[in-house]
Parts: sequence; C-alpha cells; structure tokens
Amino acid sequence: LLLLPLHAHGEHEASEEEEFENAKVPTHYARLSSFVDINTQKGIEYGLNYIGRTDAEKNKFHYLGLDFIFKDKISRYNNHLLQFEAWRRTTLEKEENEEFDDYGAYLYYEKGMDRHHAIGLRVDWYKPHIHEEETEQDHGTEIEDAYTEVGLTYNYTNSEFMKTRLTIATSQGLVIAEEEVTNHKLTLQTVFTIGAHPAHLF
Repeated sequence: LLLLPLHAHGEHEASEEEEFENAKVPTHYARLSSFVDINTQKGIEYGLNYIGRTDAEKNKFHYLGLDFIFKDKISRYNNHLLQFEAWRRTTLEKEENEEFDDYGAYLYYEKGMDRHHAIGLRVDWYKPHIHEEETEQDHGTEIEDAYTEVGLTYNYTNSEFMKTRLTIATSQGLVIAEEEVTNHKLTLQTVFTIGAHPAHLF
C-alpha cells in the first residue's frame, strides 16, 4: 500500500512541489487476546486491540477496540459463527488543540448449511464526531447523528482458499442535500488466499 497525504474538506491541496513528510510516530499496533476451548468443536476468542499514529503535523490518532468470536463447527464447516467488534477512535488535532471521538461496532451471525453454503446477518453501526463549524463533506453527504446498516449475506465456499459472498443491505443515517435518505445496495465479494497453504497433519 502506498500512503498518500489526505486533506479533508478541501482546505489544502497537495502539489507536486510539496515534500511528503514522515509521520512523527509511525503506525503501531498491539493486541491482547485469549481463547476458551469449550470442546473439540466449540471455542471462544476475545481480544483487546490498540492502534496509534502521529502524523507529520503532530495530529494523534488512537484506536481502541474489543472483539469477540464464537465458533461451533461440524466436521469441516462452521455450524454457527458469531462475531462482534466495538471500537473508539480518538483524534487530537494539534493546530486546533481539539480532541474528539468516533464510535463504531458490528455484529455478524452466520449459519452454515454444509461445507459450501452458509447464510448470515450483519449489523453495522457508526457514530461520528460532528464538528460544530463544519459537518458537511465536499461531496454533499454527511451523517447527522448515527449510521446503521443491516445486511443479509449468502456465502459460497468454493474451496479452502476461496469464498464468494453476496450481500443485500439497507442503511439509514445518511443525509444528502439536507434530507435523510435510505440507501439500498447489492454487493458481490470474493475472498481468496494467495501464496499460503494450511499445515498438514502427519
């Protein structure tokens, strides 16, 4: 991935003459997790995550998250899968001497039918910090209070290295031209692994 300088709300545009400055404190990550083995087919994993960074302008970003995963397997597929994550992002702007928080969470449940087919339900929630003096983005879309999205998924496992997911979702909370709208979308996603192979049992 190539990191490029981003400037919100069109306040400043990067030019070819400007030099890219390195972050004062590069992105760093820490995770503390544990696993509860219920039996040979069921287990729970939970963890606490932290991500931090200080950019060239000395603006600080801190992410703190909590995640939870429960799996109930039958043979080689998940009979029940439950995932949950909640996070808080704290931003400290050096120039304005301001600190504000964003919050987000998601809940996902999946029911496996067999080795290849599964259906799922996902709920996403996001609550941004609203700047009193400037809330609208350049493209005219904003979140006035909170954003919620609910999606139904169909998952097809092509092989141990590839999965195809079809999602139908609806969301509320987007405000376009000062009017709250309900958004519907259809997403096709393919997830695959390249250059890796699980360990064999000997």
